[in-house]
Amino acid sequence: MPEQRSVPSGSNVIYQANPEVMKAVDSLQQQFAEVGQKHINKPVRVQTVRGEVYEGIITHVDKTHLYLNALPQNQSNRGFFPPAGPYPPFAPYPAYPGYPPYGSGSNVVLPLALFDLLVLTLLI
Repeated sequence: MPEQRSVPSGSNVIYQANPEVMKAVDSLQQQFAEVGQKHINKPVRVQTVRGEVYEGIITHVDKTHLYLNALPQNQSNRGFFPPAGPYPPFAPYPAYPGYPPYGSGSNVVLPLALFDLLVLTLLI
């Protein structure tokens, strides 16, 4: 859990998260990170607490985010857009049925906050 920081005296705190809630959020993030790590390079459907649904392949997971290589129907103006051009032939991952092969134009990677995830469904 992140270290607790003291509030400087004389500060007008307008909100402070409940420590028990923060423990629960930390535990939730850790659970999603562990599950995501076990399913890197696999196709999944992700649903957020706000009802947004994304499908794609998990490319990376860290302590706070799950990075999803989104399928074309999920592409929007959110995420990282690599420069256009030829991509090196380094596709070590086979394409899953119904999904474009790696490097075929679906290069939008969505960073999804772990605390915002509600459901993670394996699509194979």
